[in-house]
Amino acid sequence: MPDIEPFRAWRYNLGHIGELSDVVAPPYDVIDDELRDALYKRHPCNVIRLILNREEPGDDDARNRYTRAARFLRQWREEQVLFEEGEPALYVYHQEFTVEGQVYTRRHLLARMRLENDLRRALEQQEFELYYQPIVDLGSGRIAGFEALCRWRHPEQGMVSPELFIPLAESTGLIIPLGLWVLRQAMAQICDWHRRFPAEVELGMSVNLSGKQFAQKDLVEEIGRTLAESGVNRRSLKLEITESAIMNDADSASVLLDRLKALDIQLSIDDFGTGYSSLSYLHRFPFDILKVDRSFVGKLDQDRQGLEIVRTIIALAQVLELKVVAEGIETPNQLALLRKLGCHYGQGYWFATPLPAAEAQALLARAPTW
Repeated sequence: MPDIEPFRAWRYNLGHIGELSDVVAPPYDVIDDELRDALYKRHPCNVIRLILNREEPGDDDARNRYTRAARFLRQWREEQVLFEEGEPALYVYHQEFTVEGQVYTRRHLLARMRLENDLRRALEQQEFELYYQPIVDLGSGRIAGFEALCRWRHPEQGMVSPELFIPLAESTGLIIPLGLWVLRQAMAQICDWHRRFPAEVELGMSVNLSGKQFAQKDLVEEIGRTLAESGVNRRSLKLEITESAIMNDADSASVLLDRLKALDIQLSIDDFGTGYSSLSYLHRFPFDILKVDRSFVGKLDQDRQGLEIVRTIIALAQVLELKVVAEGIETPNQLALLRKLGCHYGQGYWFATPLPAAEAQALLARAPTW
């Protein structure tokens, strides 16, 4: 069973995918203008398949076909056409292969390709919806805001797990239009709730920002336009950004975060403690909120070490004058300990699961306390 690690350099991200229709395999050294135009309208993956499955004189193994396929991919790269589907196309030649020790089969690859095509269609057909999980003020026990979470209702498969489609959207670049849709929907929803519940004027809305979105050149302008169009109280928006997205380039991240803060929104560092942030950098970033990852909260009432880790994170946030949100609260004991430690906010199944908009609105109307 071959290991595909040597071919990982051929991973690119395709900007446009058309119909999965057959195309004629090109000369392997030249891609002419006619074929290039055709490939923009069709699926380049087919060219790679044909190269890999078409034997030429002198082919004594798959190595020559890989070489020709690699040459084709390099030409696409020189044209600045980002191309990821070539990677599974290369490996579909094998019935089984390994990636970082995990075995995959042709069936897995085809399922992944089908899911990607469905994901692109879902964006066009508006098959996504937002669910909202309440964030509770641990001092008053009342709802302080919501986190907007994207859900995909597939017309045939039903609800698709975010653990499946979010990484795929990230790797293909579809997270950019999807993330913008989430932001616009979330801002429209919080505006509506502010109108319906005038007493909840401080109600906030947390929206996740992916690493690829964080690297988007016009990110600040897009967010600014969305805020202006929605008319929302800008302080209501809380952008959640992961450690890893920030630490890829800490200096550039600091500049971008300052520009985002200039929009008068709030910034939250998400999944704190799971990445590789440096405390020497952390104090430079203009964050308002620190979210304690659920992996730490889950161990809070299991052993002393878990308790001390959360205690240390909360103490650090207090020194940096950040508000603290604990994720993944599932037991009354965890809630009691977090209150004792001085945690400001919490979310998790102990309060409520992520809810459709109508159910979240009904919850707001009941004004529960915990």
